[in-house]
Amino acid sequence: MHHYHIQSGSLSLTVQAESSQKAALWAIHQAMQQVLPIDPAAESTKSDEQPTKLVQVLADSLEVTPLDQAAAPAQSLALRERTTKLRTMDVVRQWSEMFAALERLQSLLETDSQPAVAA
Repeated sequence: MHHYHIQSGSLSLTVQAESSQKAALWAIHQAMQQVLPIDPAAESTKSDEQPTKLVQVLADSLEVTPLDQAAAPAQSLALRERTTKLRTMDVVRQWSEMFAALERLQSLLETDSQPAVAA
């Protein structure tokens, strides 16, 4: 796996992922956790906080830069040339589709695990 630096609006993080696309999806997931109640357990601890608006966190595009283990400041221009720009809304759409699929799977698993009622 490779390390990637993700930059978009006020979001700036470094993640380890198999590809720039997967790194971007994880960054979107991190940003969405600030906006939507994704994890009910985490939501109960943040009840006093105002949710951040997604537009305050993300810009129109995500810049995904692969990082070398020995990246030095002198190499920053070379790294910028390798930066991938992805449209934020495209990645959000993909994240949303994946999240909806996971919700459907979880619902199916919960339905299958309930004992059958004898008539």
